[in-house]
Amino acid sequence: MKDFEDACKDLVIPLFVLLLAKPTYNSKIERRNRVFREEFYDNLSEDTIV
Repeated sequence: MKDFEDACKDLVIPLFVLLLAKPTYNSKIERRNRVFREEFYDNLSEDTIV
């Protein structure tokens, strides 16, 4: 995991890690992922789909 964290830091990629024993965090992450997927696919045009 350390190599992954170092690579993210080098590439200036924010890394969000869920805390253990906090199941309420998972619902927030799942919601964020759903919104991201919906917005991503809504913004794709048919020309960009391969």
